[in-house]
Formats: sequence, structure tokens, C-alpha cells
Amino acid sequence: MAKLVTKRYKQEAFNEFLRYRRKTWNIMFIVLIVGALLQYPTPIIQKIKQMELDKKEAKALDLFTLGLFYLGIYSEHDNLNLVGIILLGLTIERIAINWLKNRFGCNHFKLQKFAELDMRVKAIRQFWDISNPPYDMNRYR
Repeated sequence: MAKLVTKRYKQEAFNEFLRYRRKTWNIMFIVLIVGALLQYPTPIIQKIKQMELDKKEAKALDLFTLGLFYLGIYSEHDNLNLVGIILLGLTIERIAINWLKNRFGCNHFKLQKFAELDMRVKAIRQFWDISNPPYDMNRYR
């Protein structure tokens, strides 16, 4: 029975997965940046609240703060530490995506070369009876 899933199909499916993962990452990054920018009014408003304001200005500021709170922009505490943690997680995920894409330059041929060199070193150290074939650089290009 012939294999239904070929190596080429697996590679194409993996590349498609990476394309969608990269698009998803870009969307998450944009949402994170927009969310972080929307949090900047919170510390500014808190500084204004600490100033001495008359009743009319304080009431207007409270109504403005309430409107921002209902919109989801204002919070009593700033969450910039949380944004930093999420940004760190997104950075680690992006590094993982890049590694899955090209292994930072370590392709299949280089991996074969490393495996053969490790076998040669092991044969020399353990005094194997069989001799290694001559090393050919053209095999890994």
C-alpha cells in the first residue's frame, strides 16, 4: 500500500502551519501594542488626580475617567508589567517560529554532516575495526 502522506506533503503542511502561525503572531503583537498604548492615559490621569483641582474640574475628570473605564481603557492600576511579560512571551514565540522555519541556518545537509563527523570521532575514540570512507565535502552542498 502506497503512503498517502508523502514527505513533500508534510513539508508543505508544515510551511502552511508556519505561515498561519506568523500571521497570528503579527496580529497578537499589534493587539498588544495597541493595548499598551491604550493604558498610557491611566498614569497620566492618576497624576492629574493628585493635583489640586476645584469641584467642577474634579467632577469633569471623574466623568472622563468613568467613560474611559467603561471603554476598557482606564484601570485603577497600570498593567505595564503585565504587558512586559506578554511582550517577552511573544518575543520568545517569535524566536521559536524563526527556529522552526530555518533552524537558524542549520539545514538537513549540515545536520547530516554533523552526524557523520560525530560518527567519525566516535570511531576514532573507540578504535572501530572498520575504516571510514574518505570525507567528501560535495556530499553536503
